[in-house]
Amino acid sequence: MKISVALLPDELPMDRVASSQVVVFDVLRATSTVTTAMAAGAKRIHFFADVEDARAAQRQFPDALLCGERGCLKVPGFDLGNSPLEFTRGVVAGRRILMSTTNGTRAIHAARRALRLFAGSLLNAHATAAALSAHPEDIILLCAGTNGRPALEDLIGAGAVIHRLRQMLGGDALHVPDLALAGDYAFCGAAANLESALLEARGAQNLVAAGLAADIRHCSQLNALPTAVLINGAELATA
Repeated sequence: MKISVALLPDELPMDRVASSQVVVFDVLRATSTVTTAMAAGAKRIHFFADVEDARAAQRQFPDALLCGERGCLKVPGFDLGNSPLEFTRGVVAGRRILMSTTNGTRAIHAARRALRLFAGSLLNAHATAAALSAHPEDIILLCAGTNGRPALEDLIGAGAVIHRLRQMLGGDALHVPDLALAGDYAFCGAAANLESALLEARGAQNLVAAGLAADIRHCSQLNALPTAVLINGAELATA
């Protein structure tokens, strides 16, 4: 089994996607929010690269929650933004969610033809590694990045999954190229204080400036949630 890392959606090896398991990481915040929403009992999540596509989908699903952000802030007229702290059980349990974010949902769309597609985060790193290890196919860990640039927090999130897979499967079962090793080392270097490490990232600084520092604290909680999040086409389910 080979583990690869793509630092941006543009670097995704499209010739290998259809035969691989792909995990998308937008640690700050989309995939952390998705993981939180599913743990809180959300029914389904549909992902849209563009805001207007999400608005249009609400005509098909009039009871769905419109959720998402641009520039860290809730899209005007949407029910929720992209803060995981908004996605409480009382708000999202049993509800369908239509989501569009600046980076994360676009990365999910880029990987939509994957054999098996997951939303990964620090919150569910161990659960994601366990779900991946149950299948023999190669793994691609796709970092969403921030505004077209690689994001430290996504590499740390990918590294958490790589680290766990190396613990579970051992070196003989895995082929880990240099960039994947770098992710593992980035995670290990940050593990003692993940919140502090994430605060160094450009994406975190944007959140702090927007008054959303509490989101960083939530997203830095390693293995706080026990469920891997499997994305099936436009819908999302737990695994």
